[in-house]
Amino acid sequence: MNSSYREKHIVNLVGQYPSCQHLKLFIENGRGEEVKSFIRLWMKEGIPYAFKEFPFLYQQCREWIADQVKVKPHEISLVGSGRFGYSLKSKDFRIFGEKSDLDFLIVSESKFNECVEASNLFIKDVESGKLFTHNPALQNERTEDIKYIKNNIPKGFIQSGKVPTLYKYTATQKLEDIFDQISSILHSIKIFPNFTKASYRVYRDQCSMERQLTQNLRSALK
Repeated sequence: MNSSYREKHIVNLVGQYPSCQHLKLFIENGRGEEVKSFIRLWMKEGIPYAFKEFPFLYQQCREWIADQVKVKPHEISLVGSGRFGYSLKSKDFRIFGEKSDLDFLIVSESKFNECVEASNLFIKDVESGKLFTHNPALQNERTEDIKYIKNNIPKGFIQSGKVPTLYKYTATQKLEDIFDQISSILHSIKIFPNFTKASYRVYRDQCSMERQLTQNLRSALK
């Protein structure tokens, strides 16, 4: 522990939902270990903005997902615009709203390995011609999905929506079903904020998660 907590880019980080201006200042000036501390406290823990009026519901969602996925509730969190109330994907910091996803993450080596197995089976089926389509747009989409999967497995994560929802791809199919159910449950709660859908990303371990979320923070300034 040092005196860095006195510096402006850190002093301004107050409350659960830092403003985009203060977050930008932190991203511009935060050092490696400071960024990791920020991720652990503000991005992995706490009550997300989307659930700020429904904190108990957030924990219920985590516990339900954990029970379905067979992980621990603390291994599940919410990131993206639902975490702070605005998106980190672009400089305009688009606010969370009806066109936003609820971006859940799961940190579990066993679940990651299961998803890798399903993803590799999908890749094998496409490249061998076993999974074929006469639809050029769908074929191009699958080609791009395979590139994405191959690029990010070494980085330690699997993203939802990249493997077709076919039951032979058991692990990813089950996750798609689970998060479709979460979407339906939350959409049925009339007073819950509007959103598009619930998505997921499965990380191999804490290190992979912190590395990728650090990259996401840095990319917010590009």
